Amino acid sequence: MYTLNVRINYRHSIVENQIRKLDDSAEMSRSAIFRRACAAAVKVENWQEIRAMIAKLKPDKDMTVAYNYQGEYDEKTAEELEIISENILRDLSDMESLKKQYLLLLILLSYRQHLETRQNVKNVSTEKPDLPEMMSMITELMINDPENPKLKQICEILIE
Repeated sequence: MYTLNVRINYRHSIVENQIRKLDDSAEMSRSAIFRRACAAAVKVENWQEIRAMIAKLKPDKDMTVAYNYQGEYDEKTAEELEIISENILRDLSDMESLKKQYLLLLILLSYRQHLETRQNVKNVSTEKPDLPEMMSMITELMINDPENPKLKQICEILIE
């Protein structure tokens, strides 16, 4: 087991907050998020695009800012980190070295983009959802918009 321990700034906190809102995984520890983020970051083809996202980060009103990011990861994630670092240095040729703080920010941004893309694909799906997906959609609707007329209609059907 390896340990990642990095001093972070408000940008990391912004992205981490956004990830926590988008990620529907049951395991939401920093270690688990980091491992999933690395698995997604290995597939990134254009790190220039990811780097451009840094300038667009704006803090949320109710956001808490952390100053340290700590998580554990395994051998597989360590190998992925090496590949990611090489890819970043290849794509961002103006950089000679890569600090852990910047590496973490780029990985988290790429994961956020991955989650957003997956969410958009999920929303566009034309197939009929299966029962667990329907329950997930209803639960999301209950949380986000409890006064929605469609939700009330579903409740009336269930009562009958």
